[in-house]
Amino acid sequence: MSGLSGLIDLHSHILFGLDDGARDVEESVELLRALEAAGFVRALMTPHYIQGVYEASSDVLLDKLSSVEQRCTSEGLKIELSLACEYFLDHSLIELIDSKRAIFMNSKNMTILVQAPMLKMPTYMDKLAFELKLRRVVPIIAHPERYTDVARRPQKIREFLKRGFLVQVNLGSLGGLYGEQVRLAAEKLIKNGHAHFVATDLHAPHHIDAVLNRGLARLLQLTREEGVRRLMSENPLRILRGDDLIDFTWRE
Repeated sequence: MSGLSGLIDLHSHILFGLDDGARDVEESVELLRALEAAGFVRALMTPHYIQGVYEASSDVLLDKLSSVEQRCTSEGLKIELSLACEYFLDHSLIELIDSKRAIFMNSKNMTILVQAPMLKMPTYMDKLAFELKLRRVVPIIAHPERYTDVARRPQKIREFLKRGFLVQVNLGSLGGLYGEQVRLAAEKLIKNGHAHFVATDLHAPHHIDAVLNRGLARLLQLTREEGVRRLMSENPLRILRGDDLIDFTWRE
């Protein structure tokens, strides 16, 4: 699809039957086939974890991952899969971390994917960021360009950066999946150097065109191949290897 290669996806809802993503194993395989065709060699499965809404145990997640891996092998797909979660950013996250139930993107560099409330920056953000820092946990904020505050004023991303968050922008945002305001905000985050990663956040087959065709094409226009390689290969690989992320720290 894209002519790119060696891409790594840090965020998707491809693991079936868990949240608002893929409905069954066939849909999971369809999405992974599209990822591989677009140049992806590795994908981190990140189903939602929201207390009281989506709370699958690690055993359930690993069982589903095994099912998808077996189907991929039988169909000749080579893409490598691994597991984490996209956690809702509230105080239940601290409980999960302290009880050792949270699934990190990599436990060596203590990285974890989180989603904040979409409509307004929560009043508890400072306290929560402090609690994460105390535990040496590095939060990666998912698609902040979709949050109302940041979509309207992209410079609000500094409030996340100052608190130690790393930033992941969605390909679908660049492909117009969430509207023009979100697309422009995503582009501004990337142009201003405020994005550390770009990921698919794929949920369903009908998103493939906006994400893997239009989104990748727009990212190439914005950053050239060098930028795509940094945001979708080199930086994600550092997360998955557990590398030191000190030079990712944002400074004024």
